[in-house]
Amino acid sequence: MIEQIFMLMKIPLNKIVFFILIIPLVSGCNKNDVELTFGEKYINTTSSLTLVDTLSVELSTIKFDSIVTSNTSSILVGHMNDPYFGELGCTSYFELASPDSYTINDRTLFDSIELILSFSSYFGDTTQLFKIAVHQLTESIEAESGEVDLYNTSSFGYNHHELGSKCFFPKPSSKDSLLYVRLSDEIGNYLFEGLKENNTDFTQTETFIDVFKGLAIVGNYYDNEAVLEFLAENALMRVYTHEYNSNEDNQTIDFPINMLDNQFNQIEHNFDGTALSGLMSQSDEVVSDNSEGLSFIQGGIALATKVRFPTVDELLLYEDLIAKAELVFKPKKKSYLSGDLPSDLVVYQTGKYNVIKTQLYVDEETPVYPYVVEDDLYQENSYYSFDITGYIRSGIDDHYFDPDDALLISFNSSDIQIDFRRVVIDTQLYTPVLKLYLLKY
Repeated sequence: MIEQIFMLMKIPLNKIVFFILIIPLVSGCNKNDVELTFGEKYINTTSSLTLVDTLSVELSTIKFDSIVTSNTSSILVGHMNDPYFGELGCTSYFELASPDSYTINDRTLFDSIELILSFSSYFGDTTQLFKIAVHQLTESIEAESGEVDLYNTSSFGYNHHELGSKCFFPKPSSKDSLLYVRLSDEIGNYLFEGLKENNTDFTQTETFIDVFKGLAIVGNYYDNEAVLEFLAENALMRVYTHEYNSNEDNQTIDFPINMLDNQFNQIEHNFDGTALSGLMSQSDEVVSDNSEGLSFIQGGIALATKVRFPTVDELLLYEDLIAKAELVFKPKKKSYLSGDLPSDLVVYQTGKYNVIKTQLYVDEETPVYPYVVEDDLYQENSYYSFDITGYIRSGIDDHYFDPDDALLISFNSSDIQIDFRRVVIDTQLYTPVLKLYLLKY
């Protein structure tokens, strides 16, 4: 259906901008409108701006095979059960370095040992009792041959006997941002005696990581309904000591994280019983018609929405007329809380097997971000709008649209590593549209 928006009769072209400002024709991470300018010279001619929104849009969900989760400065631990795409769980792995400095003499006695973690953020329900457990690694943390990164699919063996655990109600926003997990006296004594004997296996990091390969922090328990984020650079294992028959204060010996490059988060998921159970590899996709009219974007387990335009060749009919092209869709009602719609999504160009080719930009420096409108009261008029004019024009300039070509909408590469926010797109009640604004002279 072609809807005539307005007809301008013999009006200078640069004054068209005044009328266009009422239309949200741009995208912006900060939800700021930007003017669409057609020129500055007066043209004494009859012009009109027409909206075309009849080209079909097909959405589907894909899952990236793996994402880098090392060197993010984030320790992610927990479990959530999402009503749309099932279970996900996080386990964090890292090495510990030997202490930089400490004082131990013949009168020094071991007291206790703790793992200390510093809260950063959280995802999910923190009103429920949460369990965290600490395990000692039995395998060294090493990237695969030829690789330098570790991924959400990476994992290493650990002793299933807990060094320590704790059940608590998370309070990541409280003034006391530290979490203390008491560990086994047996491992504490073992480390203390190694240092006391000045054994180089314990005093030098290069050999210590062979003797004590590191820790796995596990929170992937079914009763947990949140993922907690801790600051990796602040994490440490602390040994407490005191002097025999002395009134001096207790002393501490700290084992900090060795290298952030070797700290990573394993992120597991289980799509069984959900509409996404068919996603086995990145080349797979689930069309929204086969997932109850829904398409998904989510960090952590790396879900992205794929956008195809089956009738895109029709755009060649408007070769010299397209002033702007917008992709518009709506989030599902009651799938998000007020203020929770992410505005930092990005758009990638992809092909047949869903491999990313390039990120989409408005210009040479500005990535395509969504213009987000959120209906705080009823959630009926919330929507996302993406300026994909450059993408459409490039196909027109080439006079060819590859039928395998598509767009992927996801979080950017740094956010997807640690972000568990989501967007649930409703294609059943609100049909996604490609809006073309045609300027006719």
